[in-house]
Amino acid sequence: DPISAKTTSSASKTSSAGRRRHAVRIGIDGGSFLSRRTGIGRYVEEMSLALLDLGADITIYIPKAMAPEVPGAIRAIASTASLGRISGQAWTQFFLPAKVADDGMDVFWGPAHRLPICLSRRVRTVLTIHDLVWKLYPETMHSRTYLGERFLMPPSIARADAIAADTEATASTLRHYFPSAASRISVIYPGAPPVTQALGSTTLTLPSNYILFVGTLEPRKNLERLLQAYATLPNELKAKHPLVVAGGQGWRQRDLSGLASELGIERHIQLEGFVSDDRLAMLYSQCLFLAFPSVYEGFGLPIVEANRSGRPVLTSRSSSMPEVGGAACHLVDPLDVQSIAAGLQKMIEDRTYRDQLSSNAEANADRFNWGASAKLLLSQFATLVATK
Repeated sequence: DPISAKTTSSASKTSSAGRRRHAVRIGIDGGSFLSRRTGIGRYVEEMSLALLDLGADITIYIPKAMAPEVPGAIRAIASTASLGRISGQAWTQFFLPAKVADDGMDVFWGPAHRLPICLSRRVRTVLTIHDLVWKLYPETMHSRTYLGERFLMPPSIARADAIAADTEATASTLRHYFPSAASRISVIYPGAPPVTQALGSTTLTLPSNYILFVGTLEPRKNLERLLQAYATLPNELKAKHPLVVAGGQGWRQRDLSGLASELGIERHIQLEGFVSDDRLAMLYSQCLFLAFPSVYEGFGLPIVEANRSGRPVLTSRSSSMPEVGGAACHLVDPLDVQSIAAGLQKMIEDRTYRDQLSSNAEANADRFNWGASAKLLLSQFATLVATK
């Protein structure tokens, strides 16, 4: 689910120097480190750091310089080759395989839906699938991303020796569309550490008792229906409980300021845009609850981030969201504005119910741990190499 800022990881505080190294040599596609971090980029960063903490012998392959916010522990294990005039995807598909083979990697991990198809069969492969948006909701995607997924994910699934899905929901969808891969699919939940505010950071003014949305601003996140549902609430509730929307601009998203104006709720909407780590931590810690009625999610990281802050979540009864939200969420029909509105009103007015969900929030978030996730992934690498 792609959003706003990196999370703090204890793994980033450790150095690769002096660690006990596992025998398995692991190559990782580092394409996610090229640009500003989104949901999958955060996943790859945190999992890589957790693997380092376990002593894994990893090399991250990248065709050009990493984004400036990438932690030093990851920069220290990067293998960079100049692109020149070659596109990133061409480098991954045609130049990276030779480099991985020359370096003697035992296993290669594609953490974001794709593998180098020409990779030597002597190198075992693990592919992580976060979602199948391109199959289920292609109209919500940027055309370039859609084409990349459509033409590169299927052969990557066919090539993978093992496939890790983020959730049971995603695994089930994978088995439906790719039945020949069913025996190679397992579930490894991502972790989700707390989003923390730096000591001494500036406190910015926030409204009181606000409802929060966090996510990339794009059609799949269902913001138009969320605003329409919010607009139907009684005026006294809107006055007391403004809606704060945090997230970077994505694609094909209608102008939310204009929509708020049409709905007559512009006074009650605060558009934050892409926010810093500190601002995101403040937004979670001070909200009444998170409203996240997305149409589809492979995981839904904001749900767990809100739970880490002890906050309950209104989310959708579709795809992975009930699985991830557990006993700390209220479920609505994402395609029904009235269902979303009724959920918002219940979450606002029924404090006992809201407190009950809040009491389950941290325990639910504890199910998602980077260390545990990295151990499962490392075990998968070792098993594949042992069965060569």
